[in-house]
Amino acid sequence: VPDLYKNNANSEERYLLLRDNYEKAVASGDKNLRFIDGKTLLGLTERDTCTVDNLHPNDLGFFRMAETVYPVLKEVLEKGLHI
Repeated sequence: VPDLYKNNANSEERYLLLRDNYEKAVASGDKNLRFIDGKTLLGLTERDTCTVDNLHPNDLGFFRMAETVYPVLKEVLEKGLHI
């Protein structure tokens, strides 16, 4: 079973690149971007209980993902896009 949460150099490098590009876009005035940190998508505790095989989400995993995404999606839908 793959270790989904293993912190290898490539995944951390990709994460930092995405985060850096997001921050640059926001700093340059893009008001339509949101960053949902995949590291916290399944919560911060008992993440191993959120998958069926340490990779694919189970019901709890999908519930936690929804809890993480919902506030961001709600904000975007309520405020609309800035064009």
